[in-house]
Amino acid sequence: MKTNYLFTDSPSYPDIKNKNLSFSGKSFDKAGWIYFINGDEGGLLSRIRDDKQGQQIISSHSVQEFKLYKDWIYYTGFHKKFCMFKMLLDGSESRKLNDISCRYLNVSAKGIFFSNLQDNGKLYFIDFARNQPQRLNNEESWMVTYYEGWIYYISKTDSLHLKRISEDGSKIELLISDDCISFRIHDGILYYSNHNHNNSLFSYVIKTHETNWIHSDSCWNYLIHQNHIFYMNATDNCKLYSMKTDGTDHKLLDNSVVWYPLQMNQWLYFSNWSEGKRLYRITFDGKTKEAMNQQASLRLASISSE
Repeated sequence: MKTNYLFTDSPSYPDIKNKNLSFSGKSFDKAGWIYFINGDEGGLLSRIRDDKQGQQIISSHSVQEFKLYKDWIYYTGFHKKFCMFKMLLDGSESRKLNDISCRYLNVSAKGIFFSNLQDNGKLYFIDFARNQPQRLNNEESWMVTYYEGWIYYISKTDSLHLKRISEDGSKIELLISDDCISFRIHDGILYYSNHNHNNSLFSYVIKTHETNWIHSDSCWNYLIHQNHIFYMNATDNCKLYSMKTDGTDHKLLDNSVVWYPLQMNQWLYFSNWSEGKRLYRITFDGKTKEAMNQQASLRLASISSE
C-alpha cells in the first residue's frame, strides 16, 4: 500500500516513522475506507469500511465534490456557494480555505488546481505556501487533473479539446483535437471518451503521442486497473463491462446500471443505480457481487491500495 501522507499544508513535511500518525498527533486507520456522498442524508460526506462496518457521516454540510490527498479531504460545499474546505480523513478539523466558488478540485504536493466558477471556469492554482490564487489560463477548464508536473484539462472554450498546461501556466499544449467528454491517466497513457466517435474510448500515449481506438462501446464513466478497463457501457443500457486496455477480452460483468466505479484491493466498488444508487462491490471476474450499504452512494473514493 502506498504510504504517502500529508503532515502539513506545505510541500515539506517531517520524517515520521509512524506512518499512521498525522502532524496533528491524531492516529488514522487510512486504508480500507470507502468515502462517498450520501444521497439519502442530504449530500453529507460519509464513509464505510470494506468489511461493511463502521459507516459514519463525517461532514456537517452537503458536499458537491471531494478529493482525498494524504491525511486530508479537500471538498466544495454544495450549499456553501461551492467554496473550498478541507478536513482530516475522520471528519475532524474542518475548515474553510477560501471564498472562491470552484469545481474540479485536484491536489498535488504543491497546492490545489481547480476551475474557478467566479472567473468563467478558468484554471487556477493555490500554492500551499502562499495561499494566493493564481490564474493559469483563459479557458473554461473541465476535469482538471494533475499528472507528473502538468495539469490536464478539457477546454470547454475550445470545443472540448483536451490540453495540458505547465504548472506555472507558461506552456499550453493541445493533445487531442477531437471533442472529449471525459479522460483518465494511467501509467503514462491518457484514456479518453471521444465525442466525435460516439463517445467510444481511445488511448493516447503521452511520451510518443501515439493514438489508438480501443472499442466501439460508448462510455464516459470508467476506471483503469492494471491492464483492464471497467466501465459503464452506454451502448448496452449502462451495464457494467470490462475489457483489456487494447479492447480485447470484452465482456459483460453485471446487468446493474453502474456509476462511479472504484477499485480497492481485489474488489470493484460502484454506485448501483439499479438498486437505489446503493454501494455495491463485485469481483473482477463478475462472479461475486455484494451490497455494502442501504444508502444512495455517490462519487466514490478511497486511499489508494496499490
